[in-house]
Amino acid sequence: MAFAAVAIAVIGSPGAAVAVLESQEWEPSSYDIDPDDYPVRVATPADSGLERNEFGDLGISWWWLKDPANPQRMIVVVEGEPFWGARGIGKGGPIAWGIGQLTYDKTPQFPLMNGVTSFKNGLPVGGWPDWATADGKPGLRSATYNINYAEDSNSWHVQGSSPLASADFTATEPVAGPHGLIKVGGDPGTDSLMDEIVLNSRATGSVTIAGRQIDITGWRAGYWRMRIMGSIADSLLDPNKSWGGWEYAPVMEPDGGASEYYGILRNDGRYSGPLIDARPSGTRICAKTTLEFGDYREGRPALGQLTPPFTLHTIPGWIKVKCAPGQDVQMEKTFYTDSTDYVSGGILDATEMPVHTVPGSFGTYEHMRWGYYKMKPQR
Repeated sequence: MAFAAVAIAVIGSPGAAVAVLESQEWEPSSYDIDPDDYPVRVATPADSGLERNEFGDLGISWWWLKDPANPQRMIVVVEGEPFWGARGIGKGGPIAWGIGQLTYDKTPQFPLMNGVTSFKNGLPVGGWPDWATADGKPGLRSATYNINYAEDSNSWHVQGSSPLASADFTATEPVAGPHGLIKVGGDPGTDSLMDEIVLNSRATGSVTIAGRQIDITGWRAGYWRMRIMGSIADSLLDPNKSWGGWEYAPVMEPDGGASEYYGILRNDGRYSGPLIDARPSGTRICAKTTLEFGDYREGRPALGQLTPPFTLHTIPGWIKVKCAPGQDVQMEKTFYTDSTDYVSGGILDATEMPVHTVPGSFGTYEHMRWGYYKMKPQR
């Protein structure tokens, strides 16, 4: 389904300008483009240290792995740190890590009845619980799962071993992404911290899911950490001061670089987030952006549409992202979605779909909207 063209106008005084968007329902109605609001810089390996995840919030890290020969498929190695107290060197807590595969088949797959994941080759996910302690070094170390950085070779080594899943791979030639906070509701605990430590790198090694070993040599790998639990909790308990949804799209490109944008949509419809151009020669970032969506299509939900107001989640065919007025860096990128599959979870509609920018590129796109935001009268 195609929708009307988007019109953007910038209004307001310098330093407090708001860009007003007239577009598909549930998309941003305004933009935070104050150039001095918060800093975003290039991430470093040190940003992955567990003690750097402030406020004792839930930390999550992902390695996402893409096969250039089959870019629709994605394998993720994910790790979470629930129930940690205040963070610091020598302190620790439980972790849970796992490996999963998203296939994005064009025909519906049992049991989700869309193409997101398939059980035809057995269980598509495996994981394990453990315990880790912050030691001040990049990455993470536990008895069964380790992420280690080698400064001399500028490379990462990931090792995990459990009865249900295993990983043993190295990521070389890393290209860094952004480190930055997105201020949501005025409470630091609701801000989202994003560390896109590796936006693109070359993988060598393998992962095993439920007894099936997959050679990922020649694949591309990315690594990010984020702090989100305070924001998600507030989104559920006090939606007036927190999220209405979010956007996230890292894309690996043929020259070894990457393009990415991400941001949070507040409950009042204002969007805030950066645009990143990462190359082997260096990374450029603008902290504030405006978005334009187009070529909408009705999505294909897993297990039916369960999120109020129970109308299908519409998926944009393309998203044009521009650096906001006043940013030191000015650039523009367009992201093209390659699927309409999504999961309707009752409290939100969520995508994790393939996306690309230029020929030969491949990435993942999250187009998330909370149910309470979708039920609000828009504009």
